[in-house]
Amino acid sequence: MEKWPEWASARTNLILSVEHTPPAFVKALPDFSARDLAGRTWQLRRLNGKATLVNFWATWCGPCRGEHENLQKLYEAIRERQDVQVLTFSVDESPGAVQDYAKEKGYTFPMIRAPELADKLFPYVGLPTNFLVNAQGMRTSLYAFAGNPEGMRRLLEDLEKAAKPH
Repeated sequence: MEKWPEWASARTNLILSVEHTPPAFVKALPDFSARDLAGRTWQLRRLNGKATLVNFWATWCGPCRGEHENLQKLYEAIRERQDVQVLTFSVDESPGAVQDYAKEKGYTFPMIRAPELADKLFPYVGLPTNFLVNAQGMRTSLYAFAGNPEGMRRLLEDLEKAAKPH
């Protein structure tokens, strides 16, 4: 135990290289209907024809909150596009908590508070969880989202590929 700080801070010559594998769209989404905080109704047909980053989160989840600044940047970068979009689902029980959080932070990306719908559409294990949905309404398995510049570039590339008809 005495050596732990030394081991944890030791430099290594090992270089980790992670090759990006394009996402595989493995499951069709069931039909759904839900309202976001802005009052817009979202249905499966609204996802068809566009690629969508779907994010599951909760106000009490620290890592989720850590992703939101980058989700807002992504949303601002793509909100006028017709081929890609962002949609988030809060699994909070309290609608007020989600509204207060969005207002406090100034977030404008689409937020649906629907814990029961989240389980139906995208069974998730932990939070935050991200998926991509392609233009045909098929979703990926889990999708790793990194808010750094490389991760954002990769996400946009994957969304653009997913938006193309197959």
